[in-house]
Amino acid sequence: MRRIHPGRNRDLLAEKRNRLLDRLRDEGIIDRLACDLAKQEGLPPKPRPLPMLAPNLLAYAQKTGQKGQRVLSTLDISVQVRALEIIERHHMKLASEGILNAAAIILDVETGGVVACVGNADGAGRPCIAGSRAAALIMFDLFDMLDKSRWFKRPDSDLVYIEVCSKSGCRAGIYCEEAEYNASTKKGLKTDPCPYCRRIHLDDGLEWQVDSQYEKVSQIQTRSWFVLPPHRPDCAADSGGQRHSSISIIYPGPDSSIYVPLGLDSERGKIVFQATHRDPDARIFWHLDSRYAGTT
Repeated sequence: MRRIHPGRNRDLLAEKRNRLLDRLRDEGIIDRLACDLAKQEGLPPKPRPLPMLAPNLLAYAQKTGQKGQRVLSTLDISVQVRALEIIERHHMKLASEGILNAAAIILDVETGGVVACVGNADGAGRPCIAGSRAAALIMFDLFDMLDKSRWFKRPDSDLVYIEVCSKSGCRAGIYCEEAEYNASTKKGLKTDPCPYCRRIHLDDGLEWQVDSQYEKVSQIQTRSWFVLPPHRPDCAADSGGQRHSSISIIYPGPDSSIYVPLGLDSERGKIVFQATHRDPDARIFWHLDSRYAGTT
């Protein structure tokens, strides 16, 4: 049996409507003119899909026995729609990195009510997930869409001004030549100074790091430097005669203890290790406990 409705088999629907009109005319319920005019009327348009703007709320209502009932919520439709657009926009980019889930909940700090609940998450870990590249970007976009007239008050009584390296953003050290004063919490006074700006010895062309063992002192330029140039091949990196390493492990740090949690599927999660090399085209071969793990 064919299903007939405004969204399917519209020709059959028109025939069925006309048969009904003829029957009403034959039974004297409507006259011939009304019947003819009614047949000239167009069919109802194809129904549009119902908007799915709050699927989490719908699932909660069904789970709590509110199916078929009118549900009142604290959701703000404008905030909900904009938050949904932000999550979907970021999802298109993150999906290519294997990050398939994203969710956000926005609360009214005065009432505690939920004004946006979008997305989903299954709790499974992903090796590419990092706050600075995923969650933070979504969070900042969500903050930007909120009402600025009710924004957080600046806690001036808890802020101090500290000198910050203009190049690294760290607390300025003695070798940071460009610095500016920025507001920070008092804990900022306890942070380590910038580890990137250093005092180094360079050749006349300011291209290589050198030392007095292999270069005339009169030709050595002593400068503060941010991005360190490589050592000249004929120069030792220290008094022990060892060459300067071209590779450096960024994460994990020395003597680190790392806990790898289990996901909801009871599978052990993954860790992202990071290293840097002076040659951007170099290939790094990774080994863990003397076992080859891969190449980057």
